[in-house]
Amino acid sequence: MHRSTVSTAEAAFLAGLSERKINQAVDDRILPDNLYEKHARNRRFTPMAAAFAKFYFDTEDIIVANTRKTILNTLLDRIQKLHEEDRNGILMLRATGRKKTWQIHPNEFIEIDFNSFITDTKSRFKQLEEMDKVIERNPSIMQGEAVFKGTRVPVHLVLEYLKAGESLKALQEDYPFLTENKIELAKLYNALHPKRGRPKSVKLAHSDF
Repeated sequence: MHRSTVSTAEAAFLAGLSERKINQAVDDRILPDNLYEKHARNRRFTPMAAAFAKFYFDTEDIIVANTRKTILNTLLDRIQKLHEEDRNGILMLRATGRKKTWQIHPNEFIEIDFNSFITDTKSRFKQLEEMDKVIERNPSIMQGEAVFKGTRVPVHLVLEYLKAGESLKALQEDYPFLTENKIELAKLYNALHPKRGRPKSVKLAHSDF
């Protein structure tokens, strides 16, 4: 199932930013309102919001803030004028639209191709979707613990074994479904959904973050 929104932690991962930066993008009204929803206890973002935040903060040393905001509003205005199916596909990173949609000329000296920011974000988004295929939470399975899909093996249990020094090869004797890729996705999940009292650190769980 394709995600329509992501959490603050997931948006931070997609953008390669800290959660503080993502929240700042909302609090300082950097992100257009259409790209996120505010709830009582959390915020939900369209996947495209992460690309917008990435552009804003990655270019802060070369483009002034007002120009960056103008660029983002111009891009969103272009997206909003598309047919609903095309618009939703772009906001959810199911599609990227036409190349010219992402070419911006804020002045005669600057030309920006926003597509590179979308490409980076989309690559990380695919990891989230892959994570969804490997890990699930179901109230009827292990009391709602996160488990490897199709099993009753808790994610945290496998990670604790590895942290204690157990090798993947040894674990595969009891859990033959485990692969290096599933372990990496489990680490990512664990970083994005830490237990209470455990500090969040996607960077530690994902070396290229």
